[in-house]
Amino acid sequence: MKSELGKDEFLSLSDGRRLCWRSYGDPNGFPVVYCHGTPSCRLEAGFAEEAARDNGLWLIAPDRPGFGRSDPAPGRNVAEFSADILAIADKCGFERFGLAGYSGGGAYLFRCGAILPRRRLAFLAGFAPWANVTSLDDLNALDRAYTKLARSLPQLNYLAFAPFALFARYWPSAFVALLQRAVSPPDQAEMDNPATREAFKVMFAEAMRQGSGALAQEANLLYQVADPDADAGPIQAPIRIAIGDADIFVPVSMVERAMIPHPNAELTVSPNKGHFAFDQWHEVFANAVAAIRGASQDPPAIDP
Repeated sequence: MKSELGKDEFLSLSDGRRLCWRSYGDPNGFPVVYCHGTPSCRLEAGFAEEAARDNGLWLIAPDRPGFGRSDPAPGRNVAEFSADILAIADKCGFERFGLAGYSGGGAYLFRCGAILPRRRLAFLAGFAPWANVTSLDDLNALDRAYTKLARSLPQLNYLAFAPFALFARYWPSAFVALLQRAVSPPDQAEMDNPATREAFKVMFAEAMRQGSGALAQEANLLYQVADPDADAGPIQAPIRIAIGDADIFVPVSMVERAMIPHPNAELTVSPNKGHFAFDQWHEVFANAVAAIRGASQDPPAIDP
C-alpha cells in the first residue's frame, strides 16, 4: 500500500490504540520510518522531505504514543515502539526498510534498529541520537534539572512540562520566540527564517495537542540512568549520523558514546551548525543510500 503524501493516515493496533502517521518524499521510493524528536510529531519529517525525494526515499513519519494524533500508551518503554514500526510495515506491505530520526528520536533509532534486523533493516540515518544519559556534564542547565527530576522525583516532570503544552498550543509565537533565545547562534539564524518559525509553531502545537503527558513520559524514559531494555545488542546495518558542533541539546560526546557498541556507525560533525541544521539531511540520506548499496549483504538496488 502506498500512502498519499501530506495526508494523515491511521492504524488501529492490536492493543486498542490508534496510531497516526504521514508520508513525505518519494511515494515510490525505498521505505524509511522516521522517528521524530522530543517534543515533536509527524510534521517534523517535512524538514527532510526534499532530501528524501532527491535520494529516492519514502518517509513514513508516525506520531509516537501521546504525541500529535496517536493515542497514549501508559507505561511504555523505548523498545516497544518497534512493534508500532512493524505494524506500519505490515499495513504498508514492505518487508525491508530503513529508519531515520532526529534529536530525541535517536534513542528509538538505536533501540529499534537493534531489535528489528530480522525484518531486513536497511540503514539508520539521523541527527544527534539520544541515548541514556551517563554524564550530566553533557547537558545544558535546563536538561540537567529535568534529568535530576527523572532520576529522583519523576512525577514532578509531569508538572514541570505542563507549561510547554500550554505555550505551544495557545501561544505558539511566544513559545518559538523563547526557544529562539535559548539556542545557539547558528540555530537563532536558522529561526530568523519566517518559514522555519511558522513550521515550528504548527509542529509544536500539533505535538502538544493532547497536553504535556507524553512529553513528560518520554523525558523520564530518555533521562533515566539505565533502561531495562537497553542491552539489545549491536546494530549491523550501516548507521549514518550528522551533528553540529554548536548543538546545545545533544553534544558530540553523547553521540560518540552511543555509537561505541555499533561497528557500522559513522559520524559527521559539522562546524558552526546547531540543532536545527536540517540541510544536513541531504548528506545523511545520500551517504546512507550509498552505504547500503555498497554493503556485501545487500543487493545493489534499494527498491522495496
